[in-house]
Amino acid sequence: SELYNPTTNTWTSIAPPDGGQGDWANIGASPFIELADGRVMVGHNGSSNQAGLSAALYDETSGNWTITGTNKNTSNNEEGYTLMANDKVLNVWNGDDNISMLGTAESYDPATGLWTKTTNAPVATGHGEIGPAISLPNGKVLQMGATGKNVLYDPATNSWTSVPDFPKLSNGLQLTASDDESVVLPNGNVLVITSVFTCSTHNCWWMGPAKWFEYSVSTNAWLSVPDDPIISSAANIANGVQVLSLPNGQVMMSGEGHIAFYNSSTSSNASYSPLISDISATSLSPSNTYKLSGKQLAGLTQGTAWGDEQQNQTNYGLVQITNKKTGDVSYARSFNFSSTSIAPNIPSTLSFTVDPKIENGDSSLRVIASGFASLPFDVTITGGIDLPSAVAQSTNGATNRNSTKTSSQSNISQGSQTLVQTTIFCAKGSAKKKVTGLKPHCPSGYKLSKH
Repeated sequence: SELYNPTTNTWTSIAPPDGGQGDWANIGASPFIELADGRVMVGHNGSSNQAGLSAALYDETSGNWTITGTNKNTSNNEEGYTLMANDKVLNVWNGDDNISMLGTAESYDPATGLWTKTTNAPVATGHGEIGPAISLPNGKVLQMGATGKNVLYDPATNSWTSVPDFPKLSNGLQLTASDDESVVLPNGNVLVITSVFTCSTHNCWWMGPAKWFEYSVSTNAWLSVPDDPIISSAANIANGVQVLSLPNGQVMMSGEGHIAFYNSSTSSNASYSPLISDISATSLSPSNTYKLSGKQLAGLTQGTAWGDEQQNQTNYGLVQITNKKTGDVSYARSFNFSSTSIAPNIPSTLSFTVDPKIENGDSSLRVIASGFASLPFDVTITGGIDLPSAVAQSTNGATNRNSTKTSSQSNISQGSQTLVQTTIFCAKGSAKKKVTGLKPHCPSGYKLSKH
C-alpha cells in the first residue's frame, strides 16, 4: 500500500498488514472501507467459503495495522463492505451454491472488533462476484445482485425487504450488477450500471449490452435510464465503468476512455445535506486554515459503491467558496475530519485551508458531501486577488478564474446588468455535445455545429 500526500504531491510506502506474512502475503479481490472513525479496514481474501478469515485496520495517526474480525463466518473473497448509519459494516456472502448459507450476511462492530450474523436475506445476491451494496440517506442498505436479484437491509430492525429483480433483455438474458458501480443521486435514488454475467461450470464473464437503471426509493421500482450518449451500449460491458458524484449534483461517468455526465430528473432533498453551525472566523484569508463545525458534514451516504475491489466513497465534506459578485468558485482543502459517520445529525468538525488564488469580496461558503450541499454560510475574503478595474468595468466582474458553477447558477446578476450563459453545439463524427457557459467553446477534437 501507499499513502498519498496532496500538499507535497508525494507517495509514501506503507508496510503491509502483519508484515506481509502468512495470510497477508498478498491481498486479492478483497473489500476495503473507511470506518466512521477514519481507520481503513481491509479484508483478507482467502479461499471461497473459507470461514474465520480476518481483516486488518490501518490507523493513519500511528501508521500501524491491527488484525480484527477473526470470527467471520464466510470468506472476504469477492465480497464488499458497506458502512451503515449505525457505524457498523455490512458484508453479504457472494455465493449462491450452498442452500444452507443462502442470503448469509454479517455485521462488523468496530467497538468490539467482532462479526455478528444478521438475519438471512431472502434471496442470493452473489454468484462468484457480488453486486454493489450502498447505504441510502434513509438509513437502509440497497444490496444489488450479481444474480439479478436485489434486497434492502434495515439495520434498525435487522430485517430484509425484497426489491424487484433487474429487467431481462428481450432475448431473455438476465441483467445483473455483478462487480459494477452505483451512486446515490441528489434525490436519494440510486443510479447503477448493469450487464449480463454469464457463467459456465468454472468460468464467469461479463457480456454487453450495458444498461443503466435508477432505483426509485419512493416506489421500490427500477426506472430505465437512457443509454450513455457516447458509447454504444451494445459495445460496452458494465464492469470497469466508474462513477463519481460531483459537487453540483451531477454524476460523472468514465469508461472505455470516455467521460459523460448524468443529470438527475428531480431536485435534491434538503434533509440529506450537511448543516454548518459555526466557522472559527467569517473573515477568511488565502492560505490560512480555519475550523468548521456542524452536523452531517460527511452526509448520509458514502456516495458510491462497487462490489469489492474498487471504492471511491465521498463521505467527507468538500468546502466550496463562491464569490457573490463574480460567481468565481473556489475549493478549500478540507482535512482533519473528526468523523466520517453517515448517521443523521451527527456533530463533527473539519479543518480547511483557503485557496491562495481566491478572489476578494463577500462570498458564500458551503459544505458538500456526496453531491449534497449545505445552505450557504456568509464569509468575506480579504488579502486575496482583486480583479483589475478595467476588467471589472467591462464585464462587471464576470470573467471568473474558474468557470465552474453550482447547478443553480445559470445566470449571474450584477446590479442592473445580467450576464447570461449561452449554449453551442459541437460535433465529432456522429458524436454530439451541447456546451453551456459564459464563453462556451468546443472540446478538443470537436467542431462547432449548427444543431
